[in-house]
Amino acid sequence: ARSVADAIEADDAATRRGLFSRWRRFRVTRYEDDNVRVYKTVPMKLPEGWRGDINHSSRSKDGRVNFDALPADGEGNYCGVLLL
Repeated sequence: ARSVADAIEADDAATRRGLFSRWRRFRVTRYEDDNVRVYKTVPMKLPEGWRGDINHSSRSKDGRVNFDALPADGEGNYCGVLLL
C-alpha cells in the first residue's frame, strides 16, 4: 500500500495532470507505528482423543493476545503462533 501511495504522490507532484488532477492535490499522511506486534511460533501436540483436523484458536478479551494453531501433519502435531 505504501508503494502505491508513493507512486501516486510522485505522479501528482510531477504533473498536475496526474491521476487526481480534477481534485485537490494528493497527499499522504503517515503515522508512527505504535502498535508493534510480537510473535512466537510454538510447536504443539494435541492430547489423545482430540480432533487433529481442525484449526484451534483463542484470544484474550481485550484482543492483545492471540493464539492460532494449524495442523502440521496427521499425527496430532500443530504449528501454533502466539501473537502479542
